[in-house]
Amino acid sequence: SSITMSAPPSAEKAPAVEQKRPRVDPSVISAIQRASPPKPAYLVPLLRLLLFQLYFFPTSFIAIPLFMLRSLIPAFRLNRNWSFLTSTYILVVRRVMRNLIRFHVQPIVPRKGGFRDRNTLLAAILSAANLSGPGGAVIHAKDDIKALKLDAQTGRVDKVWVPPARPEHLDGILAVKTSPNDRRKITTDYYTGPPLLDAKWAKWHVRAFWFTCKPHQLPPQPSARSKPSRPVILYFHGGAGVTFNAGDLQMGQNLGKNLARVTGVDVFSLDYNLAPFAPCPVQLYQALSGYLFLLN
Repeated sequence: SSITMSAPPSAEKAPAVEQKRPRVDPSVISAIQRASPPKPAYLVPLLRLLLFQLYFFPTSFIAIPLFMLRSLIPAFRLNRNWSFLTSTYILVVRRVMRNLIRFHVQPIVPRKGGFRDRNTLLAAILSAANLSGPGGAVIHAKDDIKALKLDAQTGRVDKVWVPPARPEHLDGILAVKTSPNDRRKITTDYYTGPPLLDAKWAKWHVRAFWFTCKPHQLPPQPSARSKPSRPVILYFHGGAGVTFNAGDLQMGQNLGKNLARVTGVDVFSLDYNLAPFAPCPVQLYQALSGYLFLLN
């Protein structure tokens, strides 16, 4: 899924109008203040990942040559109009996806300031081994020495940690629980039911990656003096909210790069957290957070 966004009109064209923030229930604010950030599980995802690796890579030495033999004959390809390379690649990717689902593999949850968030080679290797991939790729122009030095000192400019949306944006299906036994009934034009969002998610940052449409083009930066003038695609990778990742090589990174290149528009891919660690509607909340981050 994706949303295409254009840069907001300048202040000269449309004078800014101060909008009054909606009033937030004090019990919701209190619940968020009391809450602690969610704690990701590491042991079970790691064991599933190791089991997948132990099975998948040894058997690939048998499966991939068989896929190549099958793809040599057009009649045996998934689509006889595909080339040999396309047919082989699709068979390999399909096998990857089926086995990821079979072993219930999910990338270990990234955390802001965590070990894999560091600007080191080891962190990139661990991210790739975790199937979450290094994420977006921005290649600096060779003569952009200042940008290279800044990147080495402060970290990658194509990886962003998006802050959670403020409480005044949370209503309807994104209404916050004030306690585990909250029995309130939320009624809006689009949702009627109990509050679903745990307050702890208002303390959690979500990762996102920039995929720029041109190799030597830097993504927009919050600290830039001038407002961005290029449109942006806000992209949510597939996986039904339970699998894949914005930076994995099979899904998120591959599709993000291709989408940016084909459309000629920069792509901001939100690496939303997956269920069951992040139950619905956390993904919708994080999507809203990414949207507001781009607007602001």
